[in-house]
Amino acid sequence: MRRERLLDPHLLGQIVAQPTANDSADSTQDEPEPIPQNSPLAVALDLVPLLDALGPVDRQLADVLLLERASFRSASRRTGIPLGSIKRRRDQIVSRLQNPTVLTLHRAKGILDPLMRDIGLRYHLHRQTLTRISAELGLTRRNVSERLHFIRGYARAASRRRTV
Repeated sequence: MRRERLLDPHLLGQIVAQPTANDSADSTQDEPEPIPQNSPLAVALDLVPLLDALGPVDRQLADVLLLERASFRSASRRTGIPLGSIKRRRDQIVSRLQNPTVLTLHRAKGILDPLMRDIGLRYHLHRQTLTRISAELGLTRRNVSERLHFIRGYARAASRRRTV
C-alpha cells in the first residue's frame, strides 16, 4: 500500500496564499467555504501548528522551503545550511511531521498528559535520545522508556480507530 503524501510543499503554499474573508472582493460572501474533513488541504492545515514544535533551525528551513516555496539555493543562502544538505533536511522534516505517532500526539493535545506528549514529541519529532530526555526532565531512563512504549501503543490504537 502506497503511503499517502500528507504534507505536500505545494499544498502548504496554497494554505498561506488562501484569501481570508476580509481579503475577498465579494462582500456578499461572509464566510469562506468549509474545507472537507479528510481532504489533503484539511490534513495540511492541521499540521501547520505542528511546525511550531520544530527546533529553530528546522522551523526556519520549513518556513523558507515549505511555506515560502523558495529554491534550494535561496534557502541555503538564507539559513546558512550547505546547499547539499537542504533537500535531505527538508525530506527529514517532512518525514518527521508525517510520522503517525507525531500526528497522534498532535491530535491528542487535550487527551494525553502533557508530560507524555512532551516525551513523545521530544523522541519522535526532535529525535532526542532517551538519556537526554531523562536528564532534561529529571526522570529515570526506564521511566521514559515505559512512557514511550505506552505512547506507541496509544498511537497504534488511535490509528486503528481512524481506519475502521
